[in-house]
Amino acid sequence: MTAPRCTVVRVDQAPPDVRSAAGGRLGQAGLHRLDTASGTFWLLSLGAQPTAGHRLAVSGVEPAEEPARWRVRVQHQPPAAGALHAQVLTHPHLLFRLDGELAEVWLEEPGGGRRIFASPPAPAGEAP
Repeated sequence: MTAPRCTVVRVDQAPPDVRSAAGGRLGQAGLHRLDTASGTFWLLSLGAQPTAGHRLAVSGVEPAEEPARWRVRVQHQPPAAGALHAQVLTHPHLLFRLDGELAEVWLEEPGGGRRIFASPPAPAGEAP
């Protein structure tokens, strides 16, 4: 089975309806499903963080345990320990589109830790 394409999109370069849907959720930690006229996008947000320098990147797409659904692996790289970073509130996030049905996102932390975010269901009355 070939993994579906996962496209990362910068919020400021996303279609206007996606920017609008994402804007109110950047500060809310978690995985958010954005159903828009431009399609379904996913926003993974770490919520407010006290420093700059966080980085999130898709590291892989693989089959989930559920048939015909996919797991997206995201690597979190926090600011380097001991480095100078701006002391400002930031909202690290990753906006992406998956050409397949998302089951979950694994957020991989340095040192081997992992947080798992299950995909929110499609709104009532909509097919997944």
